[in-house]
Amino acid sequence: MAVELTNLCRQLRLAHIAEYVSAQQSEQLLQLVQELLVAELDGRRRAKLGKLVQQAGFPHLKTFEGYVTDHIVFPQGGSLDTLRQLEWLERKENLLLMGAVGTGKTHMAIALGVEACRRGKAVQFYRSSDLVAVLQEKFASGTLSKFREKLRKMDLLILDEVGYVPFSQTGSELLFNVIA
Repeated sequence: MAVELTNLCRQLRLAHIAEYVSAQQSEQLLQLVQELLVAELDGRRRAKLGKLVQQAGFPHLKTFEGYVTDHIVFPQGGSLDTLRQLEWLERKENLLLMGAVGTGKTHMAIALGVEACRRGKAVQFYRSSDLVAVLQEKFASGTLSKFREKLRKMDLLILDEVGYVPFSQTGSELLFNVIA
């Protein structure tokens, strides 16, 4: 149990507590402190997830619970489970979801984004038209490079509804620059 307490204290950056509790040589105290630290660690994880999900800017929360894939055709060797493992994200690969309106592309994109947040990844969601508007605004105000740096720090950038709305030439070039 002392090893578990030491690991918890290391994760929470509270090494001095493990030393103190070990010095007391009380199993009851050790168990109580360990339960408290597990609760604290769980609370921190939930708070971080909430912060990441809020910062992502999802229009609504979607998960894979109850998600039906009967109508989806995955590339050879691909499956929903493969996507949910997020190995493509670790390899810094792009994912393109294509299909007719109402087939669940946005739902899947958001659910993948939520899954990435659960794993501590920084995610940002934009409808492409909204991103173009922000890019044009930042370009006009001279803060585009700062905004692009913020986007570069994201582990996952989700662009929804790409190709539905035509953009001005400047908007198209700014969006292309982000994607490239």
